Amino acid sequence: MVFNHHTDSVRSIVFSPDGNMIYTGSKDKSISVITNGSVQVKLDEAHPAPVHCITHIENGNIIASGDDDGLIKVWDLRMAG
Repeated sequence: MVFNHHTDSVRSIVFSPDGNMIYTGSKDKSISVITNGSVQVKLDEAHPAPVHCITHIENGNIIASGDDDGLIKVWDLRMAG
């Protein structure tokens, strides 16, 4: 599979513990959730600076992300998109 929905380099890729989801963070400031072979959630402008890292926290629903300016955000993906 090939995903090319980010408009700049991808800097972070994290799999959920069960391997069913992929979380990506990009220099284009967006975060995506990929599952079942397609992008399920795309948070454009998730950060004001390029996304540097992502970590999975809980049940495929909660992730945290950090950007180049030091901002950390916690996301409940049930509330997204």
